[in-house]
Amino acid sequence: MAEDQAMEEGGTNEEKTRAAVKQVEFYFHDSNLPYDKYMWGLHTKNESHYVPISIVASFKRMREYLPMGLPWLVAALRNSTALEVDEAGENVRRRTEVQPPKDVFERSVYAKGFGTDEKDGELQKELETYFTKWGTVNAVRLRRDNTKKFKGSVFVEYADFESVTSFLTASPEERSWNGETLLALSKEAYCLKKMEEKGIKGGAESLRNTGNPPSGADRKFNAFSQMALEAKKASRSKEQSKSEDSTNATAEEKEALRSVQIQFGDETIKVNEDGTVDPENVKYPKGSVLKFTGAGKERANFAQLKSSLKEDFSQAPYIKLNLGDTDGLMGFTRALSDNDINNIKAKLPKIGGGEVSYSRISNDEEREFQLKRVQELAAKAVANLVNRSQAQKGRGGKGGGRGGRGGGRGGGRGGRAPDRNNRGEKRKASEADNGGVPKKARANAPPAITATS
Repeated sequence: MAEDQAMEEGGTNEEKTRAAVKQVEFYFHDSNLPYDKYMWGLHTKNESHYVPISIVASFKRMREYLPMGLPWLVAALRNSTALEVDEAGENVRRRTEVQPPKDVFERSVYAKGFGTDEKDGELQKELETYFTKWGTVNAVRLRRDNTKKFKGSVFVEYADFESVTSFLTASPEERSWNGETLLALSKEAYCLKKMEEKGIKGGAESLRNTGNPPSGADRKFNAFSQMALEAKKASRSKEQSKSEDSTNATAEEKEALRSVQIQFGDETIKVNEDGTVDPENVKYPKGSVLKFTGAGKERANFAQLKSSLKEDFSQAPYIKLNLGDTDGLMGFTRALSDNDINNIKAKLPKIGGGEVSYSRISNDEEREFQLKRVQELAAKAVANLVNRSQAQKGRGGKGGGRGGRGGGRGGGRGGRAPDRNNRGEKRKASEADNGGVPKKARANAPPAITATS
């Protein structure tokens, strides 16, 4: 009787099952779990990372499924590819380990114009449905003021770059909400706008790794930052128990830092200990940078673009094209002749699905571009040296916990399941991303002190 009544009020049993599983998967999702203090506490309470299903079922966004009964929810969760239920049917956990979400900043948009009435929680559902018109949504975050009142704007995290582009390039009519035109920006554009308004110096790069923690009381919680802080404290405590100078770099490490060099084209450039280079030491062939205009909305395949130029250039160019931009730059290791440019035009008539035109840039623009490239290479070379040195010192330890993707407790946001269903596949994929080099071999490798462009 209760099940029949629930089905009449909220759709078919199949629809309810999908919705309930999706909501629980979202609680464990990478986009939420590490930023939800309460969920993270449940997740890390025991080594198995199982969380009682009865607790999850009591969350605000799960209350509509209570009439179906706990056994119904357990049976539904057993069909999830992202979660696993224990044999007794009492606890649930995600199947894969927690991973810091990648490119969250670039996959997020800002939208404003939704009023301030949350409609007793119904607005959240309406917005989740609304934003799926442009792609798969990981999370819709309602932005709130200090009193927790909805501000009428949201941050939306999409699952891929293409969805972001589709949303941002949609016409105002397509994006209208109840007949009202929305203000829509990429998260980067929004942050830069706010930084300018508040007189904050720096670029949006400093914000790229912050993720999209939920609004509300736990908006400042970040499990990754907390784990890093705890690891740092533990390391500091361990170092303090050693000799008085053990917290400083050893003479050998200092000498290694003083010896770092990067190869930039035909030039070998010395890197300072702080990971910078002196601008006067940066030399490059004039006329080696080419600008292109008219790139399309599709995500550019940089590997394919570079492969197309292999016959003409011994070293592949560095290609810079920010998400959503139509203009970009190509940096080569030698000066470009008019014939080179004609060959590039012939072999790369399109980028990202759009027909592009090519042009040279001014000396000042070229200098700025090349200096930035060199500074990035230098910082990376020093970081690699330090990281490998630390890895050699602390070999053997395992870090990180299991975890998942999900939505905030009590204010759930829609989510999607992790892509891989078991730990083995996850670890294999991780090794493949590192060039297929076994972890043990990487740990024993000598510190690299040279980077190339």
